[in-house]
Amino acid sequence: MVLELILKERWVDNIPIYAFFLGVIFTSIGAMISSILFLDVLSIAMIFLISLFIIPSLSALLVEEAKEGAIRGSKALFKDHIDIFQTYLFLFLGIFLFFAIIGTFIPLGSYMQVFAYQIVQLNKIFPNFSQTIQGLATGPLQSQAYAFSSIIKNNMIVNILTFALSLLYGAGAMFIIVLNASIFGAAISGVIRSFAFGFIDKAAELFIIITIISLHLIPEVAAYLLAAIAGGILSKGLLVEKFMSERFIKLTKDSLTIFAASIILVIIAAFIEVFITSGIL
Repeated sequence: MVLELILKERWVDNIPIYAFFLGVIFTSIGAMISSILFLDVLSIAMIFLISLFIIPSLSALLVEEAKEGAIRGSKALFKDHIDIFQTYLFLFLGIFLFFAIIGTFIPLGSYMQVFAYQIVQLNKIFPNFSQTIQGLATGPLQSQAYAFSSIIKNNMIVNILTFALSLLYGAGAMFIIVLNASIFGAAISGVIRSFAFGFIDKAAELFIIITIISLHLIPEVAAYLLAAIAGGILSKGLLVEKFMSERFIKLTKDSLTIFAASIILVIIAAFIEVFITSGIL
């Protein structure tokens, strides 16, 4: 399709920042079409459409990465796969920036509609988030505290699901990445809106909390990106290599190593969340 011609895999592979701008473009197109066709379920429909636009081009990139990865040495594993990681990262940042910008400037009613699902998720972390951005919050804005085992369980499920989606559907885990970018965009734009409309005390408190929570969100997002890459590379390896061949085994080891790194990051993120950020808050 035409959008695949825009996102040429060699361009993104060699110039990862190009993916940033295309993340903004894909997101703006997906959000616009969703607002026309799926207004009643806009907050979730746009996530599906944005993912739908990105997946074909990322799948093509993963095929190239699988072919190249099969002939690389394991000593250079992460260095050799840095291009595709940067591509995912810059796409994530482009999507996040778009949501943060529109969330800041659209009217409050539109904000609540565009980010309806995202606000539900944010309210689970910050009990008074939706009230804060409307200037209605009266209670403390402390984040929810959970047991270490519970966080590990929940985040590990998401991580495994991300890997499985990529394995079964190439770049299919893009849905989870887009969803997380939209949630972060809704959170940041909510803080900016609160400042802009004069809810200074609550906005400042919310900003501090989000900043502190970012300490564990950053490695958590990195974990999901690695899981998506690992599953995607293995998926394409199954298509381009003979099963159980030397190149296939090499590619599988690379994929599982990257996935193992994502699991470690999930554990690190959970540790930071429970024993550092929760202590500060």
